This record gives sequence, C-alpha cells and structure tokens, in this order.
Amino acid sequence: MICLFSAGFSFSRSAWLGLAFSMIICLVIYNYKYVIYLPLLALGLLIPQVRNRLFLSVSQDYIFDSTLDGRIWAFQNGFYIFQKHPLLGTGPGSYGGKLALNYASPTYLEGVQSGYTALYFTDNQYLQILTQSGILGILAFAGFVVASFSFLIRKYIAKKDIMSLATVGIFACFLVSGLFANVLEFGAIAIVIGLLLGKEMSDNI
Repeated sequence: MICLFSAGFSFSRSAWLGLAFSMIICLVIYNYKYVIYLPLLALGLLIPQVRNRLFLSVSQDYIFDSTLDGRIWAFQNGFYIFQKHPLLGTGPGSYGGKLALNYASPTYLEGVQSGYTALYFTDNQYLQILTQSGILGILAFAGFVVASFSFLIRKYIAKKDIMSLATVGIFACFLVSGLFANVLEFGAIAIVIGLLLGKEMSDNI
C-alpha cells in the first residue's frame, strides 16, 4: 500500500505505467478474475493534476520538443549509431550513460548530427543496451528477462510463495521504467532489484 501511494504521488508517468503493468501481471498470475477491477485505476483521471500530466505527453508541443532535444531525438540518434555497429555494438560504457559522458566517448561523433548531442543520456535502457552491445547484447538481456520471469512464476505456482509473486511485479515495474530511464545506472533501483532477484532465484523450486 505504501508503494502504491508513493508511486501515485510521485507524479511520475513511468511509475504509474510500471505500477499498472505490474498489477496486471500479478493479478493474472494470482487470479485473473481480479483483472476486472483494474479499470478503477481510471478514477485517477478525476484529479486535474493527474489528468493534465498524462495528456501533456501526447500534446503536439511536447512531441515537437522531444524530437529536438528529448527522448524521440535520443532514440533516433541511438538507433542511427546502432545501424553502424549492429552485431556487437559500440562497446560497454561507450554511449548513452554517465560513463560515456564523463569520459567524452568518441561514439557521440558518429551521431545523426555529426557530434552535436542534444541529449547525452538515452533515457531508455534498452536503446542503451542495443547501441552499446548490439543485437547479441539485447538478445542476451532478453534471455535473462524471460528466464527470470519463468523461474519466478514457476516458483510461485509450486510453492505459493508470495515474495516470488511480489518480485515478478517489482521486476515488471523495473522493466517498464527502463523504457524511460537508464535504470541499470541508478544504484538505488538496480541494486535492490538485483538483491531481490538473487534472493528469490537462489532457492530451488
């Protein structure tokens, strides 16, 4: 309940989306019949601040600004560089994160605007992995995600361990957040997720 209110009052759209997605997954695994109550989340639109925050993300001005120096620009630039190094990528720590920024990675010179960088962070964990590690890296990460979900769900079904189900929801929220931030670089998030996954996956089913 504390997490629910924390996410709600954070006014973070990615937190709201991650929370909703994780709730859907947990409810489907626990008892799919409870999914019928999810539309109640729409009651949040009755709050003007929430409604305005959500509708802002689809406004023409917001989208235009994003193509100039926001996430849309970051996606275009990252994907442009990826096309030059599709198999193995540009190398660990070379693009889209704090390490590349602090050490003036030359990879940025390969960007769509020949060195002009409107946004040094990708603000998208998957784009960063794709650009740095190429197709092989993103496939390896996807394999880890699928294997983790598979193990946690099987463990919950076998043992009815509520922590396994909770970890599924937390991990799902983490993955959704990765669409909007470089979550693997945020120690406060990544370390906690790593500890939870490690603890749950260290037990035999």
